[in-house]
Amino acid sequence: MILTTRQIQDAPLVLNPERKLTLVLRNLRLSDITNIAAASTKYQVLDLSGNELVTLARLPPDSVAQLEVLLLANNNITYVEEEFRNPGSLRSISLMNNNIHRFQPSFIRSFEKIESLVLVGNPITKLRDYRLFMIWLAPSLRALDLQKVSRSERQAASRKFGEERVLASGAVQEMFKLDIEPKSTEKSVALSSSDKQAHAVVNKLSETDKQQLLRKLENASSIEEIEQIENMIRSGRV
Repeated sequence: MILTTRQIQDAPLVLNPERKLTLVLRNLRLSDITNIAAASTKYQVLDLSGNELVTLARLPPDSVAQLEVLLLANNNITYVEEEFRNPGSLRSISLMNNNIHRFQPSFIRSFEKIESLVLVGNPITKLRDYRLFMIWLAPSLRALDLQKVSRSERQAASRKFGEERVLASGAVQEMFKLDIEPKSTEKSVALSSSDKQAHAVVNKLSETDKQQLLRKLENASSIEEIEQIENMIRSGRV
């Protein structure tokens, strides 16, 4: 379904907990948002969760001039188009529960200046050295998949893939060859002790509580919110 001007006009404009104006276009079965250019330029958060988008496409620069947070959880996004660019103000993207399954060289430009990126629930997270390579591709990241990026991770990423982002290096080219098809049944990578603790806490939750936690993660619009939720999970206070 193509986003219409009428849907934009009827869409709720709400203030999130951080008092950021949010344009809510979730659960509308949208597969094409070309007409987003018709929206007001005042919103800071664009919520497109729960639609049927298959690519992360170019956003009209004039219509997203103040955009800081892009919420795209629970779509069917498989890849990021070459034309997708950060309008300059964008700092946080949630792509939770989509179908991104390989690294793309364009990630360097696509995620420029991004401080928080969530790819939980995508096949790409099962690829070898996924976390280190994403940190190398997007050095501005402060949090990846709800976990703060540590100094030691940045150093490890530099050692493995190079101090400079040179795409022609052998180690980098090998990463771009990796691929896991969407909805793969590959075994999950080993979890750290802290991750195991977090999973154990979440598994004990009721279905209602799990859904509430998922909504909190989807709507997190800052590093501070993500860290707060992560700490609550790990301490069992969810």
